[in-house]
Amino acid sequence: MSKWLPLLLLVGCSPPPAVQEQVLQSLHFAREEAGVSLGFDLDGVDSAEDDGTGCGHGDYEDPWGHAGVDNAMASLMPILELTEARVLEELIQFAINNGSLLMMLQLQGLDDVVADDGVDITLLRGVGVPDIGNDGLIAPGQTFDVAPDTVPSRVDDVAVVDGVLVAAGFTVDLPITIFDVDMTLTALDAVLRMELTEDGGAGFFAGRFPYQQLIDGLTGTGIDDGLEEALPTILANNADLDSPGGPCSALSVTLQFDATSAFFFEE
Repeated sequence: MSKWLPLLLLVGCSPPPAVQEQVLQSLHFAREEAGVSLGFDLDGVDSAEDDGTGCGHGDYEDPWGHAGVDNAMASLMPILELTEARVLEELIQFAINNGSLLMMLQLQGLDDVVADDGVDITLLRGVGVPDIGNDGLIAPGQTFDVAPDTVPSRVDDVAVVDGVLVAAGFTVDLPITIFDVDMTLTALDAVLRMELTEDGGAGFFAGRFPYQQLIDGLTGTGIDDGLEEALPTILANNADLDSPGGPCSALSVTLQFDATSAFFFEE
């Protein structure tokens, strides 16, 4: 027997890099309380109210004491909850549970959920009708197809420190039906923070949302006339970030989520 055969057998039997796959079970907007909100400093400026930065809107502090947190949606939510838009989070959860909004995470090279490095994270969209557990959320361990038209958003070489990973540079697409209108809402330059477990995790995305996409999607669709008329002003008055649409044309948005284990089927 060749002296190299044991080495060749050892190399041939090396396990592939560890992969953890998850599906998001819930998704809702982060609120603020006493000036504290989940989120990130998306524009690199710690803005105070009317100080000439942040489009005139002040920033928050996060629960860990970091300043400059952008989350304009937190101050906008109480206003939207007085309109037809108050059902937005219910529509998002409905879309998750019926399978039309299956956001999936793939973590490649993850060997340890407490401390690791070199983890590659891909955000993509799934297809399938999930089973729902007694808690009203997607049950763990299910297999879904990867949507054939999905455009994966990937960030490489992310570290896990004390069970938490933070990764920047995602594009988050949310295909959703609002008032019987199908549209895809997109958050740019999103940052992800996630506390990992062996079978899932929880965390949040924060990114800039060019609000004109929502106005364009809803204009002339038969929504409440008062809401259609007021929405551009409401969104413009609360915009705190620039976007490709111009200065102060985007809202900072933080979306909290819970995730559970899943499997992806790719042909």
